[in-house]
Amino acid sequence: MKRSLPQCAVTILTVVLIASGMVWGQSPGASDGTNDESGSAKISGISGEIGIFGELYSITGRDARRPSSTGRLFFRPTLTVLNSIVIDFNFILSTEGSSSRQDINQFDLNPKWSWGELHAGDFTHNYTPLTLSGIKIRGGGIILHPGNVRVSFLSGITRRSVSSRENRSYKRVVTAGSFGVGSRDGSSVDLTVFTACDRGGLEDIGPDSVFVDTTVDVSLADSMINPRAVTPQENLVISLHSHIVFFDRKASLTSEVSGCAITRDRRSSEHDTEDIPDFVTSIFIPRISSSADFAIHTKAETNLSNVKAELGYEYIGPGYVSLGLTGLNNDRRNIRTGLSYRRNRYSFRFISILSKDNLLDQKSYTTNRNRFGITATVRPARAWNCLIAVNLATQKNDAPESQLTDYRNWIVRTSQTLAIRNSRYIRNAAVDYTLQTADEANPARQNAEITSHAIGIRSLINAADGLDITPSVRFNIVKPAIGSQRTTTTYAVNTRIMLLQNKLQNSGMLSLTRSPQTSTVQFNMKSIYQLAENCRLSGEIGTNFYRTSTTDTEFDELTFRVNLTRTF
Repeated sequence: MKRSLPQCAVTILTVVLIASGMVWGQSPGASDGTNDESGSAKISGISGEIGIFGELYSITGRDARRPSSTGRLFFRPTLTVLNSIVIDFNFILSTEGSSSRQDINQFDLNPKWSWGELHAGDFTHNYTPLTLSGIKIRGGGIILHPGNVRVSFLSGITRRSVSSRENRSYKRVVTAGSFGVGSRDGSSVDLTVFTACDRGGLEDIGPDSVFVDTTVDVSLADSMINPRAVTPQENLVISLHSHIVFFDRKASLTSEVSGCAITRDRRSSEHDTEDIPDFVTSIFIPRISSSADFAIHTKAETNLSNVKAELGYEYIGPGYVSLGLTGLNNDRRNIRTGLSYRRNRYSFRFISILSKDNLLDQKSYTTNRNRFGITATVRPARAWNCLIAVNLATQKNDAPESQLTDYRNWIVRTSQTLAIRNSRYIRNAAVDYTLQTADEANPARQNAEITSHAIGIRSLINAADGLDITPSVRFNIVKPAIGSQRTTTTYAVNTRIMLLQNKLQNSGMLSLTRSPQTSTVQFNMKSIYQLAENCRLSGEIGTNFYRTSTTDTEFDELTFRVNLTRTF
């Protein structure tokens, strides 16, 4: 499914011409969704946006963080057919496309109707937090939900094969499907099956992934010999997800139980499958480098008029992996509680998360990570808002004293905002203060203790009609256990001005950050001009100048962006 830039450009232009012809060729009465004399269906509406984006970037003194130039063309039309079918298109062409680790160019065709939708091209679809979520798929999918039944199926590529000195990956093909019953807004049960398989030869990823037969000892897998080596993986995930509501939707219980099988290296020898059902081996072949595990997620919630409460439990086994997620921390058990109360001018919220690892006693020591937080807001007067928050994070293991970890981090924050109603120029003023302390009970690491204070002051000034100025200053004072106190000060001014009868919007920011050894000057200005009712041009320029008296590298950075968008 790789496409060259000219091919993508031709595709976009073709669709633009077709869509434009459909709209411009309509008779005046066609917009109501009726048929013409020959009985052919008419498009009842078209909307969307088309535009171009360009960026120029330069930096001196250090390696570039972005390409020197970037260009993008985007086209997002939406067609409505007979007032019942909505077809969304999404085209993105970028000069970054083939030079990046993965393709940036996108094409998506997404028809929707009352009881279903289709995907063709580049799209995302979220099943559950333990199966498939947050990744782009290049392929196709169908989602149907007639009545209280839901059926879906999708398949495509999430990674292309890349072989270079910096980046290596196999082509990854994923397939997923689900079946569910129940109301989408009420109680429901869904079964989801997800598979992922890396494909391609060794030549696709370079010479650093040396084949090793793992029939003798799985510890000899490539990833063990060379942690940076890239191996072809395979994954099967089966999940049962339920959502049940009680007491006229004032309480609910959400649960998910998911099991997975993961093969770390598909080149390893197959495992004996005599005791494994054939329907399992037809979608996942166990190998010497395969393993299996499970995960559980459940949460109970209640939502009354002024009170909300939740209680959640999560178990992620150390071997649980889903290649359909952007990331997942396994080998942990969490218990989460939350309680909030809101009434008139004040509110209160409490949250706690108790976490534990080493669930199967595979490690020498077990670590407990806990977090507690209390946030209270109150409005003592109509113009005065007050916030107070206290957070505590702890980390402790059961290792001997020489390897003991017993860490605590306190954060106390308060913010006061005053709305000045009778002033012609000053609209509001705010002050916030944050105290943070961290300490380690292990005598060998007492030098890690640190205390910091952060004080911020800002105000919104209406200098003239259409001109707002927000000056601010912030002080960060850090006191380590060893060494001298360090103070960093940031002065900043933000402006917003409206011109030409509000057709031209300008905003700018200038800041200076100074510490005893470094200084940073940042400047950003953005303008948006409404060329017409449905056409907008914007430009943005940003600079970053970094200076230091240490051995760090000084640099000057400049970014310029322009964006032209037309809606229809």
